[in-house]
Amino acid sequence: MNRSIALIILIVLILASTPIAISQEDELERLYKSWIEGNPLVLVRLDVKIPKVDADECLVVVARFPTPLAPTEYGRLEYLYTGSVSPDSTITVKKYIPAIPVKLKYDEVSRSYTVKYYEPQEFILIVNCVKGKEEVLVFNRGISVYPKSLLNRVEVDMAKLMEASGFNTQERPITYEEVVSKDWSITTSEDANMRDIGEGGGGTGNQICSMTIVEQRPDYKRGECRAWVKGPYLYSLSGLNTSFCFVHYPRPSAMYLTYFAGVSYLGNPPPLNPAGKKITAATFSGCSSQLTGNSRVRVYLYVKFVYEEILMCGNYFCREVGILYPSAIRDVGTWLEPSEVYLPPQTRPHCADGPSVGDRIQPFLEDYEIREGDSPISSISITFSLPGNIVSLNVELYNAGRNDNQYTTPYVNITDVSGKTYGWYYRWFKYCDPMTYELQFGT
Repeated sequence: MNRSIALIILIVLILASTPIAISQEDELERLYKSWIEGNPLVLVRLDVKIPKVDADECLVVVARFPTPLAPTEYGRLEYLYTGSVSPDSTITVKKYIPAIPVKLKYDEVSRSYTVKYYEPQEFILIVNCVKGKEEVLVFNRGISVYPKSLLNRVEVDMAKLMEASGFNTQERPITYEEVVSKDWSITTSEDANMRDIGEGGGGTGNQICSMTIVEQRPDYKRGECRAWVKGPYLYSLSGLNTSFCFVHYPRPSAMYLTYFAGVSYLGNPPPLNPAGKKITAATFSGCSSQLTGNSRVRVYLYVKFVYEEILMCGNYFCREVGILYPSAIRDVGTWLEPSEVYLPPQTRPHCADGPSVGDRIQPFLEDYEIREGDSPISSISITFSLPGNIVSLNVELYNAGRNDNQYTTPYVNITDVSGKTYGWYYRWFKYCDPMTYELQFGT
């Protein structure tokens, strides 16, 4: 039996084992065809259940962040669904992605590697329900999917996910007819790569992110800005020089940062609230300045933020949807805060590694499982100057990371300047958890 026939039989068996509903027939047919034609795909499908609320209609946005294997033009968000639906209804959003495994696992029984997951996808769900002039429900939530099979169906029950809802009286929203009657101007900036003030050199410590609009149409605008985000502590020991480092190639270092979303009546800036955390990769290779002696200092990340705003109209009114998210880590530094004295503990934790001598490179990795995490390890207030709005938001860094064929973590570079020829220093992760991004030392 040749390889092609074996592959066809395998796909048929996989698809045959999937319970088939009428709505799934087209999905399975497309998947089957993609594998036969040599461009295999997997499907990520979101079934979003809108809660039963007393509202006239609910405006829904489902957008996807671009990924290395499923990029978008100019790195924009991909708006998979924008529309108006009735409460207590269900919408279905589909995204086909290349069936390229980015994480494998070893099966002890078969003594072979199997797919742990294909390329993870990050979505944002925004729902805004209104009754007359009243806002009944506002819901923003990030959804991460780790595809593990050809057909990945995720049921999103908002009633189970909602954390809060409120009622706020608003002014009369503008109608669709009023929108299209306006004399809109269209401007576009073809150079989306703004000059990075502060990259590779001293920062100012002024945490203001002033948006520059790089693209604008009647129903869409996009802006970019950059600011320093507070990260973990970097530690050192007498006899060691340390620095906090990122790589861009072949696998970028990546960390998870907060992003925000909001909805408003037309003419009012969307109020932004935390929507979740987003993986943010480094676009450079480099290290912070070296730290020496028994000391610690705060690490800062120079982050590019992107703001996208779209106009969405339902049956009765129009809304503006704003999404603010970290796009890339462009630099790393430690100069924004003075160093502090670090006194190593007298008793080393059980996870301490050593004694060691000489130089080391210590990454922050967990190989045994996906680590998303929800606990912030640092937070900083940044003032964002957005179109028609100035708002201060707390940007948090999370104890989360990915280690697969696409991304790795930052690392600490250790240089032994003690001159000793025997093992003399120990190192360990704070709380014995590598995703604290803090490496401590002792003797």
